[in-house]
Amino acid sequence: MDLFSNPELIRNMRAQLRWGRMISVAAICAVLSLVVGYALAHSGPPGNWGMQLLQIALGTQAVALVLGGSIACLNAIHREKEMNTFDFQRVTRLTPWELAIGKLFGAPVVVYFAVLCLMPAALVGAVV
Repeated sequence: MDLFSNPELIRNMRAQLRWGRMISVAAICAVLSLVVGYALAHSGPPGNWGMQLLQIALGTQAVALVLGGSIACLNAIHREKEMNTFDFQRVTRLTPWELAIGKLFGAPVVVYFAVLCLMPAALVGAVV
């Protein structure tokens, strides 16, 4: 089965990727990138701020993927158990593999989007 035709993944992506949420995440990432980049550019040695920006951006992306992704996965499973829909998902025609892939890649899709939004800051740091 193709990864993007997984019904659980599609359901989680539709629930997580709403326009309002995506715009707010992109705006927060843009403001944070600009503030950190501007602060680094105007403090310290002139040629060193690009490497610091790259390190901060990549570190933030790694922390967001590890912590945000795991918290989102655990929260999705906990929410399913609270709503008593977790047992219904296990009796669907989805295989356990498809259900696990849908939870692991679908629940933290907002975190993936935030990491993608931090990519321009990392690219600017790498170029500088």
